[in-house]
Amino acid sequence: MVPAIIITVGSLVLPDTSNSMIERGQSTEAKDKLKQIRGVDNVDQEFDDLVAASEASKLEEHPWTNSLQRKLSWLLALVLNLELMETPVICPSGMPLLWYFSSASMLLHLLGLGDS
Repeated sequence: MVPAIIITVGSLVLPDTSNSMIERGQSTEAKDKLKQIRGVDNVDQEFDDLVAASEASKLEEHPWTNSLQRKLSWLLALVLNLELMETPVICPSGMPLLWYFSSASMLLHLLGLGDS
């Protein structure tokens, strides 16, 4: 319950992303935000890519119902089953924690930071 409250309150105070600003038609503010995040003035290519992606997503009709099509149903079933398998209520053995921490230590080792 406490993590849900923290996430909810945090989502209210986080600033908008340039992607969400473009979706709402605030292009100049989005470009300014992108410049602020990147720390450079030349963000034209990335901004154009974001605008193109936004326009492409607006052309998609019924994106949520399209994800339930038969050709994607196997992927939806796989994702839902994986999520159920790693839920601590379903899997009280602590395996998800072991997976997360072992992959983090492996990542640190691959980056050369595991021994220090």
